[in-house]
Amino acid sequence: MASCLGIYSDKNIIKYAKITSTADRISSQYTIDAYGVKFYDNIQTAVDEIADEVGLEQGSIALALSGEDYYITQVFSNLSAKDMKELILSEYAENKGENAIAPAVLELRTKLAQNSGSMDKVLALCVATSKGSLANLRQNYVDYKVESISPLPVSIKNLFENQAIDEEAIVVNIEDKTTITWFHRSEIQFMTSLPLGAQEIISKLSEKYNSTSKAYEACKKVSAYLEDAYDMDDETRDILDVVIPVLYDIRQQVEVVTTPFLKDVKKVYITGTGAIINNIDLYFNEVFLDVECEVVKPFFVGRDMSNTKDIIEVNSAIALALDGLGMADMDLNFNTAAKKAAGVSNVRQKIEKLNLKEKFETAKNNAIETMKRWNAPSRLHKRKRKKRNVDFDDGVVSGGKASKVKEDIDSEEVLDLKGFGRIDLGLQRTAILAFSVLVMYSVGAIYTNKELLAKDAIAKNQITSVNAAIAEANNDATYLSGLANQYVEITDKLKMLIAKINQQSLKTFDIPNFLSRLMFIMPANVRVTAINVGEAGSVEIRAESGQYAQLGYFVSRLKLERALLNVNMEVVSVDSNIKIIVSGVLP
Repeated sequence: MASCLGIYSDKNIIKYAKITSTADRISSQYTIDAYGVKFYDNIQTAVDEIADEVGLEQGSIALALSGEDYYITQVFSNLSAKDMKELILSEYAENKGENAIAPAVLELRTKLAQNSGSMDKVLALCVATSKGSLANLRQNYVDYKVESISPLPVSIKNLFENQAIDEEAIVVNIEDKTTITWFHRSEIQFMTSLPLGAQEIISKLSEKYNSTSKAYEACKKVSAYLEDAYDMDDETRDILDVVIPVLYDIRQQVEVVTTPFLKDVKKVYITGTGAIINNIDLYFNEVFLDVECEVVKPFFVGRDMSNTKDIIEVNSAIALALDGLGMADMDLNFNTAAKKAAGVSNVRQKIEKLNLKEKFETAKNNAIETMKRWNAPSRLHKRKRKKRNVDFDDGVVSGGKASKVKEDIDSEEVLDLKGFGRIDLGLQRTAILAFSVLVMYSVGAIYTNKELLAKDAIAKNQITSVNAAIAEANNDATYLSGLANQYVEITDKLKMLIAKINQQSLKTFDIPNFLSRLMFIMPANVRVTAINVGEAGSVEIRAESGQYAQLGYFVSRLKLERALLNVNMEVVSVDSNIKIIVSGVLP
């Protein structure tokens, strides 16, 4: 079993989750051993306390990259790795301008992904940070084994089964800043960050409660989706007076960023500190009308668990812990030591998988056997005959011609003719086999020719039938073309109607949102007597008060909170009550 502690720190808030993985041959099972949220003044002290609390011992830690910057570009896929890197660096510097990190202190990681818009180009997802920021992060965990340092928008994919490869979704992670990740076609196609996030809410509430922990708990008590804004106590009203304007701005910015690829999305997921606010998914669903909004729940957490809401609070820490258990994307891992170790491990696995030593021995033995066969003696070999005695008549002179013949016979080397007998038999068999093959080929050729003629006749008949069917299809196509033109006209009219309906639907949400914000903006001594909303989004508010300063404060807040744009005020009458008309346009 392997375990890892995921830690996400946000200003003076730290989220942690210790995950244990039990792997078998088929899959891995994950359990949450410990999790929680702490508020700290010294991060190193807080980390030591968490390590003791969860029993970290020899386990590892996974962290989120801090102070990072995101950049996405397109490069030609046939470029060399060196040229591609130089191109990405130059485009990053040009795009970011003065905000780009200086090359001398730049730490850049790049991941290539398929480009859904162009086949000859690939997407380059770039994450950049400074070496100083990375060194400061490591310094806080110098006494621990750090397994991974990854950008949170990438790690968030770990919360989904199969690492989000089946998702066509947008993940909005509302932490200290808001990050947006688009998963499409099994890959990350877009990621960016917004400067506005939950830290804005926590900071403002901390000033009210003089405590970060109380501000955090206050967010858990309120609901972002207001069904009856008047049925609430003063404390809830004060909290929502801070929460709703920030959430409204976040939602508007998210809508602007995601509109270009929203048509390819099936779900919008909400996670991070923002997810502790009740019904935040319903609040976002007011904008994303055609897709379902949902709060992310880790894939291995059962729906029947009583502590699911508490677990969702630490989603970021869980995603990071899963990075440390093998889910980290090594292309975007800023922990160099772990990346090198993973590379060495992969090389060793490849060497073991190849079984080079065993294959070398097998090849060697095969070569030896081949050499032995090549050096084996031939069947046609020479041998010496034994000497044989030859008797001659007495009348032949010894040492004559006959004697010479005897010597030649005794010393003659002759060939063994048995091998030639075997060769002759083999030739006969070969000839018989060749004749048999020729006969079989001739019979097969005759049969095949006959079948081809028959099939040719059938094919001609079918061609005639197909040509007739094509002619009928052409007639049908002409008829359908006429219907298609009528269909296009009808669909164009429907699109116009739908556009008008959608525009009207958006307006129906704009007005309740404006009234909700107006409720928190309006001072106690100001009374609104009438509100008129025009078709183009123009608004006219009639208000009165006994104090001119209160009316001025009311108009100023409308401008500062951007509840209305192009705000103008006109004083109608001044008596016991000062009456004014405020005009503007809905944002």
